[in-house]
Amino acid sequence: MNDLTKTQKSRVRKWTKALRSGEYKQCKGVLKRRQPAGHNTYCCLGVAIEVCGTQKEKKELLSFRPGMRGRMDSNSASMPATSQARLGLTFGLAGTLMNLNDTQKKSFKFIADYIEDQML
Repeated sequence: MNDLTKTQKSRVRKWTKALRSGEYKQCKGVLKRRQPAGHNTYCCLGVAIEVCGTQKEKKELLSFRPGMRGRMDSNSASMPATSQARLGLTFGLAGTLMNLNDTQKKSFKFIADYIEDQML
């Protein structure tokens, strides 16, 4: 378990609440994908940026693929290092969450439970 600040814990709770809300539809392979019908889909890490990120990070979020070099820091499990720090999320845990979402295809509810178990 991480030694998170009170603010980081609050952000993690906001993130897990968003994952369980049903408001965000899940996708894999990108942090956020714009769908033709106008409904966006998200990786679990994309939801974190959407609810806890800066305006700049949210703007840069659209369809950034894991492993891409570009505006977002691809060395941080495809999530900007600033976003990870804001949440107290380690590089290793970010990679695990990406795996749970993209490879194991776990639900957002499962991932939210896992985040709380590991971080709070």
